[in-house]
Amino acid sequence: SMEDAIFLFLLTYAAFTDRERKNKMKELAGLDRKSARTQKLRDDKNAELGQAEKALTDQEALLQSARAKVQSLETRGVAEGSQEMRSARERLETFEAGVERCEADVARLEHEYKALQREDDQSPKSRDIMFMELERLTQDRDKLMNMVRSVLEKSDRNIEKIFR
Repeated sequence: SMEDAIFLFLLTYAAFTDRERKNKMKELAGLDRKSARTQKLRDDKNAELGQAEKALTDQEALLQSARAKVQSLETRGVAEGSQEMRSARERLETFEAGVERCEADVARLEHEYKALQREDDQSPKSRDIMFMELERLTQDRDKLMNMVRSVLEKSDRNIEKIFR
């Protein structure tokens, strides 16, 4: 009968909606896992960046100390070829290289951190959109189930009328 066909359609569509809801929930769980992984990577990278910036600050302090030592030797008139001046200049060059290495590390870590941030910002769907889609599917399912109840109640009333 027509009621049976409508009833079958409503139940089939409700089952489809349930499947879609489950898929959305799985997608949302996957997005949450990916977001948590990305957040952990960003936190780790940020901690690593903090350590690199501290190392850079330390190296810069040592470099300033070495420059002050060379300048002090120059103002005292120590000869350029003397052992003390050569040692101070070598130390200055070592710290300059250390500062350059630290600056390169900081730049690399900042680039990696920004890349992680961009990757997270470019995710295909946001959590809010997924929740809205899930809510819409839930509302559709509820409406369908209300229609099914209505069809069943009407069918029951019709059957009761026939038996009277």
